[in-house]
Order: sequence, then C-alpha cells, then structure tokens
Amino acid sequence: MQRWSWVTASTPARFFIWRLHEKNKNDKVRSGGKTMAKLFGTSGARGKTNLEITPMLAFCIALCYGLNLKSAKGGKRVRVLVGHDQRFGADMLANSVIAGFQAVGVDVVMLGMVPTGVYCVYMREGNFDGGILVTGSHMRPERIGIIPMLGNGHYADRDVTDPIEIRLATIDVLLEEEHTRGRYLVGHEHIGGMTSENGLPRYADSVCRAFGRDWIAIKGAGFRVILDPGNGTAGEISQHLLGVLRLTHTVLNSDPKPIPDRRSECTPENCAEAIARTRDGGFTLGACFDGDADRVKFITPEGVMLQDDVVAGIFARHLLQADDVVVTPVNASGMIEEICRERVALVKYCRIGQPATDTAVRTHKAVFAFEANAGKYGFREFECCYDGVYAALKMLAIMAKTGKSLAELAADLPRCYQAAVRIEVPDARKEAVVAVATESLRASLVEEIVWTDTTDGTKWFMKSGAWLLLRPSGTEPVVRAYSDARTQERADELVRMAREEFERALTA
Repeated sequence: MQRWSWVTASTPARFFIWRLHEKNKNDKVRSGGKTMAKLFGTSGARGKTNLEITPMLAFCIALCYGLNLKSAKGGKRVRVLVGHDQRFGADMLANSVIAGFQAVGVDVVMLGMVPTGVYCVYMREGNFDGGILVTGSHMRPERIGIIPMLGNGHYADRDVTDPIEIRLATIDVLLEEEHTRGRYLVGHEHIGGMTSENGLPRYADSVCRAFGRDWIAIKGAGFRVILDPGNGTAGEISQHLLGVLRLTHTVLNSDPKPIPDRRSECTPENCAEAIARTRDGGFTLGACFDGDADRVKFITPEGVMLQDDVVAGIFARHLLQADDVVVTPVNASGMIEEICRERVALVKYCRIGQPATDTAVRTHKAVFAFEANAGKYGFREFECCYDGVYAALKMLAIMAKTGKSLAELAADLPRCYQAAVRIEVPDARKEAVVAVATESLRASLVEEIVWTDTTDGTKWFMKSGAWLLLRPSGTEPVVRAYSDARTQERADELVRMAREEFERALTA
C-alpha cells in the first residue's frame, strides 16, 4: 500500500489539505520523522470557502479531532458542540463537520447559526468534550475558518491542532485501514447521535446571572443605544437583551446576510452610518459587531469610535483590583501598564492570536483579557472568552455605576497613541517580506532601540517610551506593523516607515 505524500495526493481531501499546507510552508509540524507545513494558524484553518476550505476537508478535520478526543477519553463516549456563522457555505461546512464526528462515533449537538459568545457559554455550561466552530469572523465574505474548540469554550492551541494535523498527514492510510478492518469508522449501530438545540435562551440567562445587581443598574439608567451587527450573528440576541433591559435602541444591518450590507470588519469607514446616527440621534452609546460578534467597537455620543486600547483602559480601570492579572498580546498599548500600576495589578503578555491568549488566560488565572487592534474583550465570569455582546453590556454597567458618559470615561485615561498598517502579501512571501523589512528598519532605528522582544514578531522598545512591532498575520495573506507612542505624530511616523520598508521588500 502506497504511503501518503504531498506530491502524489490524489483525493479531494488530500489535495485541499496540501494546498493549505503549501500556503503556510514557513510554519512546520513534525509527523513520523517528516516535517510538514501547518494547516492551522492563529485562529483555526482559514481559506476561501469551497476552494480551500472544502466539505471534504471539514469532514476530515472533524474525523481526526473526534478520534483524538476518543483516545483522550479512553474510548468512552464523546460529546461535541458545532456552530457556524451566517456566511455562504458555513452551514454546508458545519454539516460536513457533523458527519466527520458522527462517522467515528462522536455525539454531536448542533447550535446552528450563533455568535461566538453564545457558542462558548453553551459549550462551557453543557459539559462538552470539545467542538468545532465554522466562522469567517471579520474576514471578507469569500473566506471562512474551521476552528477546533476546547470544552471550556477556548480556542484549541497547538497541543490539540498538531495531533489533528498528524492524523491528516496519513489520511489515506487511516481511511484504507478503516475500510478493511473497521478500525476507525464505527459500525452502523455506533454512529454518533445528532441533536439540534437553541443556545440563545441559555446564554441570556447566563448573562443575567453574571451581571447580578448591575443588571438592575443598567435597567434604570435610561440609556439609548445604537447597535450595528453588520448583518452577522449578533442581531437577535443583542436586541433581545436590550429589550429585557427596557432600553431604547435602534438596530442597523440587523438581518443575517451571507454578503453584508456593510463590510464585516468594524472600522470607522465601514461603520460610518452607525457613527452618524449615534452622533445625530442623541444616543448614549453605539456598538458595532463583526460577523460572529467576538469583536465590538464603541461609539461615543459625539460620534467618535474609540480605539481599542482606550476601551481596554476603561474596562481595566473600573474592573481590576489589587493583584488581578490582565492578559494581552504584545501589541497592546503602553496605557495598560500605567493603569495596572495605578490599580496594583499585573500585565502578562503573550503571542498575538486567540489560542495563545486563551492559554495565557488559563496559566495566569486572568480576570480580564483583550486584544488590541481587534476589539476583543473577555471577562473572568465567562473565563475571558471573547464576546462582543457581553462587552457592550459590561460597558453600559460601568456607565450606569459611575454616572459618566463614554466620552468622559475615555477622557479620564492616560494617553498613548497607536497606529497600525497592513499590507497584502501572498502567504508564501509573508515571512521573507517581514524579515527583509525588519533588518532594514533595525539599521534606521538602531540609535533609539533600548531592547527587543521576539515573543511574536519583532517588537522594539525605544528611549522615548514608544514601541514598534512588525509581524506576519497568522490568519490572512497580510503583513502588519503596530506602533505606540506619546504623540500621534510619532506613532504615525513609525508605521509609515514600516509601510515603506514592507513595500520595498515586496518589490525587491
């Protein structure tokens, strides 16, 4: 029997696995003495729907993950949770995931189309062994992801995804052996069961319990709120919760659509209508979500979309107590350090990407976690899983308790200024472009650099208190640069220099 190889891959499943591995050649995993490129990045396996992320690939990933879960439980019955977002093909891929799990005797609960926060709460409270979430999050409509999840609602890290890839690397052997000896796929009497459940009621109850007395404070505050779910998954549950709170609210782009009326990424340009309506309509707060609602952006009554570091600063100042720990990736603003010194709390940095953040949250028992330049915020009561809807309610609670507007809360914070740039680069060239740009910039900034952090990419701390970070994206064909400085002019200047070096490296 011929052993598996990338070159001789012939089935649809192996072909698409090979294509995705080719895109990520610079990130490796070992299997049977052989080095392979990785399929899973910083947020699952991502690519173009039905061209790179196919039903066959979804089936194979679920099959391999199911086998690993069964092995970890010593052959005992395994129960998993599956959910998806609103994109074209998301339900198709979710059904393939279900088939892959059932084929190896794993029981499946299907939530259907849900926000990430609803999925995570249902996962954790339902005592599942794991699961898969099919979502493209904030990406373009033609891209999607298959994300293995842990039973606690966190994204699976490499200790879970690497073993999945090792099984995928021998998928032809695995399937041939099960056909001849029934070693992997189960007989008809042991096929996994499948039930469909509605996760929204349980989520709503969990949110109400988590807020306690703060729920009553929000209820009596008389806030007027604008929501913009961006035709994603957050429309129904966010409207329901504001209705329970009896808050006056207006919803834009509420109906789920495969191709949204506004782009899913929550930038000021994409959310211009929400900004204008919040400013001109006398609203207390605006909240914009991406497709799966793990991200949220906040708008003040004056029509200003707050930067993520400012939002994180508000949460940190009003939630942290002495000795509490905040977890955040290395691109967080220096503001969080100042606030933690003020609150006698600690900051723990990690690599960019949700699996790394989730691991750090568990390691350090964090009470708050956030990702700068992503609009993601997580809180202790929900094990710091990112949930834009919950974060919006949390901000309303802070406003109700302090009696301050969103703008006033932001004005109380120390100021650091950030800038960021992203350049589209083919996946195969990302690492090289960043490496060349890094060496060139190092020579230009050598007199200013105090020390270098390589936790994730290359981050230079400078004499002025500013920093600059360069890294390839782990989920998209782009390279990124982030800066933080005492003035906006200096932050903008640093990312301008990075952009020029990226462009020079790309054309070299």
